[in-house]
Amino acid sequence: MEDKIKKDKQESKSKKVRILILSILTFTFAILAVFSFLYTYTEDVTMENIEISFIEEQNKNVDNTFKKEGLKQTKDSLITNEFTEANNEEISQKNKIELQSKFKNQFIIVVGTFGEKRNAIGLFDEIIEEGKYDCKIIHNGYSLYWVSVFLTEDHSEAKLFMRNNKINGWIKRL
Repeated sequence: MEDKIKKDKQESKSKKVRILILSILTFTFAILAVFSFLYTYTEDVTMENIEISFIEEQNKNVDNTFKKEGLKQTKDSLITNEFTEANNEEISQKNKIELQSKFKNQFIIVVGTFGEKRNAIGLFDEIIEEGKYDCKIIHNGYSLYWVSVFLTEDHSEAKLFMRNNKINGWIKRL
């Protein structure tokens, strides 16, 4: 009988030791999981360079892109080409950004939305360099700049232009 009592006490102690060891291991792994979670989400997010390209079909039926505005050259022989080009650049810098209120009840095709003016100007310059579209930067008056390649009063016309020119963007009503 005493043997059985000793055996029961030993089994009871071994169960307690097992429970203690398993509890310590569980607690240790829980702490490690919390630390690994905290350290993996404190790293900086890397910024990606994103390129946008436009594919233009050769057979275009609709061409309602913004009309390019340039400076008329005067016949005065004193004005040189360099001076005229400098003025064109100055005028285009001023005409890049339009206010949203100027385009009430119009539909635009937006190819980029930015919170910073310089980012919108960067995309604008890329599109102009490609030469496929003349575009505008439209400012909402608060914090957003939309880079737009098309303006119309008809929603279906905007959809048709997007589909025909395979533009990666969206239609926005102002």
